Amino acid sequence: MENLGRDKSFLQWVMMANGAAMLMGGMFIMSKGKTMKPQTMLSLGLLISAAATVGIGWSHHTVLTLALQTVSGFFYPCIHIGINTLLLRHKDTAYMGRVGGIMGPMFMASW
Repeated sequence: MENLGRDKSFLQWVMMANGAAMLMGGMFIMSKGKTMKPQTMLSLGLLISAAATVGIGWSHHTVLTLALQTVSGFFYPCIHIGINTLLLRHKDTAYMGRVGGIMGPMFMASW
């Protein structure tokens, strides 16, 4: 918010753009999830999220920051769905509850 010259109340609009894009991205990934490999989804999500995060950190323009937040939010479900799909395919069912139980709080904390 300091780079944009905005007060902390503007943060709600930035997070709204990210959250709305996350919903749209989740719907998109649900429709394309069968055709994409989970490794591809995970790699794409991590790459775009990292690039958007760097851009948001350097941005001094409100419109650019909102656009990057939207792009980042759109591809965030790629990370989550990619990791969960890989876990479902490669872990024993006895470990799914333990792994899934820690993944939810980790994603919430990282966001």
